[in-house]
Amino acid sequence: HPGSPDACRAVTAALTGAFGTSRLPASLTAIEQADALIVIASDLEESHPVAALRVKDAVTKRGAKLVTISAHWGELEPFAAASSDPSAARRWSLNSPR
Repeated sequence: HPGSPDACRAVTAALTGAFGTSRLPASLTAIEQADALIVIASDLEESHPVAALRVKDAVTKRGAKLVTISAHWGELEPFAAASSDPSAARRWSLNSPR
């Protein structure tokens, strides 16, 4: 489950492995300056509302391209140039072998 402690530990481990720290190597102001953004998971509005606002500003004010990847619909979907199909992801997860 995306909000579970196991998922949080996995994300922390992945960030630490990739960047040497569990903190992202960018400031929130860098989000607004991006030409392209990828948001994975759909709860950015809920978990990081300031970051979500910066993403929206990058898209609406600067014309940045946004791609969202999530198994669920999120508030950033209307701003995305491309996004995953939440219903297809759900069907796949229900039908995939465990």
